[in-house]
Amino acid sequence: MPCNKKNSMKLRIPRAQRYILSIALLFSGCSTLHTIGILQSGTGIIEKSANEVIQFKLLGHLMLVDVYLNDQGDPYQFILDTGALTVISQKVAQDIQPAEDIQILSKDVAGNTQDVRLATIEKISLGGVRVNDCAAAIFDLHWMGDEIDGILGSNFLRHFFVQLDYDSRTIEFDKGQSGNTGDIGDQWVIPFDQDMTNGYAPQIECVVDDAIKVKAIIDTGNPDFFSVPLSVAKKTSTFQQGKVLTSEGSVAGGAFGLSQGSYLFKLKQLQMGDRVFHGVSTVTSTSKDALIGYGFLSNFVITLDYPNNEIRLKPIHSVEDDFEFYSFGLALNRVEDKTIVVGLWENSAAERSGIQLGEEITTINSIPVNTLSLLEMMAQFRDPETENMEVELKRERVPVVKVLHYELLQPP
Repeated sequence: MPCNKKNSMKLRIPRAQRYILSIALLFSGCSTLHTIGILQSGTGIIEKSANEVIQFKLLGHLMLVDVYLNDQGDPYQFILDTGALTVISQKVAQDIQPAEDIQILSKDVAGNTQDVRLATIEKISLGGVRVNDCAAAIFDLHWMGDEIDGILGSNFLRHFFVQLDYDSRTIEFDKGQSGNTGDIGDQWVIPFDQDMTNGYAPQIECVVDDAIKVKAIIDTGNPDFFSVPLSVAKKTSTFQQGKVLTSEGSVAGGAFGLSQGSYLFKLKQLQMGDRVFHGVSTVTSTSKDALIGYGFLSNFVITLDYPNNEIRLKPIHSVEDDFEFYSFGLALNRVEDKTIVVGLWENSAAERSGIQLGEEITTINSIPVNTLSLLEMMAQFRDPETENMEVELKRERVPVVKVLHYELLQPP
């Protein structure tokens, strides 16, 4: 269908690095009460009497902000992610030496598990907004590149009334103590719950195909419009009829590693609050929850009223039916010092070009990939001006160039 880049729901999905950064903490044994105590800690403070407005940078679909820890030294660069628990890298942990931590098993959205340290950070500051005694997980983030030091999650944000505006690239903070958010106007209001095991990420109830209820996390760290657990997908009529596209290899991953196999299909109907959408292109995941990501959220000014468990969505672009899924069709990952093709979408530009799993990519649009982090490669795939992608791969030591077109992936 014709697509206006500014006003439609054409999703530019960065399949080279489709990582979703949230983790779920798995409570067990005698550490449970200690873990809950750390997660429940935190006091939110806005130093100004007026609201605080923070600028963010957009890298692909990710919001990057400058964060100070314990009022020490230069700022660190964090990803602001409503679907995640706050995280600091191991290198940052060495810098600030958190006073208290506990080891706990965690699972990422790809189903991979890993022991992580859970610590209390004395002070986390974003502009004039800070949270004292804020919980943070500690694990390796080096695969994201040297420029990312951590993730600022909903356990930080939950103390505030937060407004996110992708067009102006601003985050506005208010204590939101009165619960009076002013004139609703054309805003769309949905109540949400907060899941402590997912870092207090906001969850709304959705109904798929008029019958299947599912909890969906508001996840700014997810590039998609909507993704669902495979168990939910298998209950839909389109999936049962075989109207799906399948990935070869891995086209997605979590904080701890890659997932295996994804499906793309269309929901006949998706209900969020009192709004109903039709023909929604949807991707399966191994998460236990559905995820509402950037592809949807970027069409709104988003107000997350954490103290009153309510999200308000004010449209800034037209929101239409037939949410189509566009992609170059390949997924890349860094393996030691090489950039390797780890996933291909069925019937995509990449698959038709003859690119194979396991092949090494050396340049993207004439830029050597060894000069790019995974996030910088992702930004290449999300550049709104890029309709064609030139990739050079090494095949039997001979350079081979393929030109890929950004195309609609259409399930049968």
